[in-house]
Amino acid sequence: MTPRAALPIHERKGHDDVMPTMLGLTLVPSGHIVSTELIEDITIGRKIHSTSALAHIDLTPFGAQDKGVSRLHVRISLHPGGVAIQDLGSTNGTFINEYRLLRFTRVNLQHGDALEIGQMKFKVSFLAPAGV
Repeated sequence: MTPRAALPIHERKGHDDVMPTMLGLTLVPSGHIVSTELIEDITIGRKIHSTSALAHIDLTPFGAQDKGVSRLHVRISLHPGGVAIQDLGSTNGTFINEYRLLRFTRVNLQHGDALEIGQMKFKVSFLAPAGV
């Protein structure tokens, strides 16, 4: 069985009711891509020693501690209207398209958004299986 290709949500025509299955974060300016299956709740943060709670996406390899990323910085979750992001009380904040998120307030996250976690900048992409 061959793996199915993924298409950005914005490239799908006439399938607005299909939820994305993958989250991609492209680190700006390096272009490194961090991706994961889009499950009910995803946390993003960094690891500090071996005793800390683990985020689904660990940004430690990209210098997260020096760039102000908290251990559990944000949560990304699915909801009936799409995908939401929530700052989990981080010290250095979370920004979507240069607007700071209020702590513990969920806002919609869109394909193509500029996401800043601490001082780390990403471009957001959502993918869905081809052929849907």
